Amino acid sequence: MSKKIKVLAMLMGLIMTLSLVGCGGNKSASGEVKVGDEAPEFYADLTNGKSFILSENKGKVVLINFWATWCGPCVEELPAIEKLQKEYGDKIEIVAVNYGEDKKTVDEFLKDKNYTFKVAYDENMDICNAYPSDGIPYLVVVDKEGKVHETMVGSAGADEQYKRVLRSLTEAYEK
Repeated sequence: MSKKIKVLAMLMGLIMTLSLVGCGGNKSASGEVKVGDEAPEFYADLTNGKSFILSENKGKVVLINFWATWCGPCVEELPAIEKLQKEYGDKIEIVAVNYGEDKKTVDEFLKDKNYTFKVAYDENMDICNAYPSDGIPYLVVVDKEGKVHETMVGSAGADEQYKRVLRSLTEAYEK
């Protein structure tokens, strides 16, 4: 095989590998969480200096939103998450888990946003790895018993995403 063909084959392999990863995908050997699974426990430091522990929210519906500052669809849907927080924050818990970025990047992004939902750091991707997906934005609705009610990958724009998530949260809340 000529050197040119070997290089071309290596490049094609690299391109195929990168295309399988998607926008922030992180498939793991454990596979994605599925509806009905016990939601994996996690602890997170929040941007407001407090902490979030999933198990301390048993009895509440929890929306976990995985996002990153560099992900356009993630940033586009954050206003929908904020709208849900303002309208239903007394009935549900919302935590937006940043997808592996450093604290400075997250803090600078949030500086002028005035979001009222909880934002968690996940610099080492511990939480993201516990909730592997094909990409971000990735939303996980956890019911009152701590089980996964629904997962959603991708965004349909802020208005449509708001409707989709509200439907799922309502179902989980009324369950």
